[in-house]
Amino acid sequence: MPNNLMPYVAQMTVGKLGKQRRFGGQHEIPDGMSVFYDYVHLADVTRGHLAAPDVLDAQVKA
Repeated sequence: MPNNLMPYVAQMTVGKLGKQRRFGGQHEIPDGMSVFYDYVHLADVTRGHLAAPDVLDAQVKA
C-alpha cells in the first residue's frame, strides 16, 4: 500500500487500487460531511506540474 499521494494515484490509474479513501472525520459540520483543511484537488496538482517547466525555463532565461 503506497504511503503518499503520487504512488497511490498511479496505482488507482492502472486499476490496482479502488477509489481513494478519506481519513479522519474529526471536523464534522451540520450536513454530515467532513471538512478537510489539507485537501488538495488533483487538478491543482496537475496544473502545478504542467506549469513547472515554464517557470523553470523563465528563471533560466532571466
